[in-house]
Amino acid sequence: MASNLTFWWLGYVAQVDETASEVVTNAPPLSVEPHSGMIKQGGEKPVRGLAVRFAGIHTSRDVNEFAGEYGLLGVDPKGLELYEDDRHLGLPESLPDYRLLEFDTTDSVLPRTRTTKEPLLLWLDYAELMRRLLRIYDILRRDRQQDICDIEDKLCDVIALKPLRTLALHTDVRNNVTTVTAKGQDVPFQEVIWVDDGRRAGNMVDQDTTIVDAAAYTLVGITSSMLQGGIHLEYDTIVRARDAVMGYRINESRYTYSPLAAAFYDLWEMITESRPLSACEACGRPIEASYGRRYCDNGACRQAKYDRRKSDKRYEELARFALSHQDRYTWDEMRSLWNRKGMGYLYKTTKGFQKAALHALKELSK
Repeated sequence: MASNLTFWWLGYVAQVDETASEVVTNAPPLSVEPHSGMIKQGGEKPVRGLAVRFAGIHTSRDVNEFAGEYGLLGVDPKGLELYEDDRHLGLPESLPDYRLLEFDTTDSVLPRTRTTKEPLLLWLDYAELMRRLLRIYDILRRDRQQDICDIEDKLCDVIALKPLRTLALHTDVRNNVTTVTAKGQDVPFQEVIWVDDGRRAGNMVDQDTTIVDAAAYTLVGITSSMLQGGIHLEYDTIVRARDAVMGYRINESRYTYSPLAAAFYDLWEMITESRPLSACEACGRPIEASYGRRYCDNGACRQAKYDRRKSDKRYEELARFALSHQDRYTWDEMRSLWNRKGMGYLYKTTKGFQKAALHALKELSK
């Protein structure tokens, strides 16, 4: 099922400047001429699967690949200034959530990005945020039928709840002398903290909230906030309709120019549609579990998938060979026969052949 969001790529591509630790776009937007005298900039990009792909960004090489296809994230310069200030002061207390995913549409012809560069660390921080949210979603969805204690244990590896305290000022006047003292005071709220680095998740919950409920609030709260300013709404079609109150039926259209907003909207749809999620068996990166998919699109993982298939085929051949010969031959005789027929890997020892054959029989019986 396709997304109900249109992600319109503006045609800009970007690349990593390792020297400045920035992602920059200098080239003019890519455009085509579909008709004589008409210029079309960029094009529509699919939204489905973008959250998982963005979460796969771990290195500058990953950023380069993503930016080369989608361009800059589209973070407003004000948000970039806040991020740079936080970085200048040290490790930001929370992962970036500036809700300023705007593009400049003052150009009467085509919209353009408001900035030509973004910090590389900003990209990596947003990708880390996406991975953490996907982890929460995966735990809540996959383990909903399991014991609540198991779910809580897994969530405790992702988030923690920290009681909030505030300073209460007490004023004391004696002999015309005013003394003001500050004392710590508990408040009926808890703050959600990321376990990995101690950063704030950016939301608070009541003091009686369980960690499972807090995880759900964190997931939907951050995801929805990341869409603010990045998703636009307009009409798609206006059709005359006698049964409509105003005499017209209006169909809405949602769109974005920002790949970051599109990625978080894909996560939002994943949550609302309860789409399955799993991990790549080779690298552990999140992938959408569709049609028995077990590996991501990474080159090394595709090779691992090919090697696994070859291994599975060899084990299947070995298991069937052992089944058809084990009643008539000894293990040593079967090894010699296997090697003489050149059916695959040559075994030098009977012990090695027996171990491999028994393992193959076990795998075949699953």
